[in-house]
Amino acid sequence: MKILFTSICLCFQMAGFTQTYVQPLPNAKQLSWQNKPFYLFIHFGPNTFTDLEWGKGSEKEEVFNPVALDCRQWCRIAKAAGATGIVITAKHHDGFCLWPSAYSKHTVAQSS
Repeated sequence: MKILFTSICLCFQMAGFTQTYVQPLPNAKQLSWQNKPFYLFIHFGPNTFTDLEWGKGSEKEEVFNPVALDCRQWCRIAKAAGATGIVITAKHHDGFCLWPSAYSKHTVAQSS
């Protein structure tokens, strides 16, 4: 049984060595899409200050305190990366709004 198993493994191994691997090349539409301008997405909110991957929406508004915020740094990085724009997530799944909203108390208006 060992000899049969070894023989089968050897055949599979030899067959693998005889195959030629051809790396696929993108077609014209794929190249066109890859060469399009791209934007950066900025996710900025309480998670930035709590060091959590996912906010729960129960974080105190005071934790959002961007005293050393340099949005121009974001622009410099985007430009250096070749991005043509930035999209900021003004309200994420945790519900925190980066604008003072009349419909929520979980906003920058209640932050430090």
